[in-house]
Amino acid sequence: MNLNQYLLSCPSCRKTVSSQEINQAECSECSARISKKQREYAAENPDIYTQDVLLPDGSRRKVIEITDYQEIEGRVIDIYGVWAVTSYGLESLFTGYFIEADKLSDSELIRNVLTKTWVNADDFQKALGKALKVHAVS
Repeated sequence: MNLNQYLLSCPSCRKTVSSQEINQAECSECSARISKKQREYAAENPDIYTQDVLLPDGSRRKVIEITDYQEIEGRVIDIYGVWAVTSYGLESLFTGYFIEADKLSDSELIRNVLTKTWVNADDFQKALGKALKVHAVS
């Protein structure tokens, strides 16, 4: 499915959704969540939002599929494994875990994230480095 088709359909049942359903953030047929803001971001930056993400469970999903379903807060700027550098900070595309931009330099929080079994340390460190630059955190 191409991005334009995706943006006009429900992420769960795949029926064509109306602008009213998108505005209400829910499919009228299956009640799946629809993120209007993530769909707008995807239309503005299709190269990022059409990237495949290999999830720890072995499945592959497009960034837009994940951001539409999960409550990803910010505009996706870059992807490192399951980590999205966003306008909000750093967000996991696998768990919904997030680090707000003003907490990116919190060393205790970063150490805690690195102890999680689902975290790929290399991907996380690369994403963190980019997020620190994007948000001008030192």
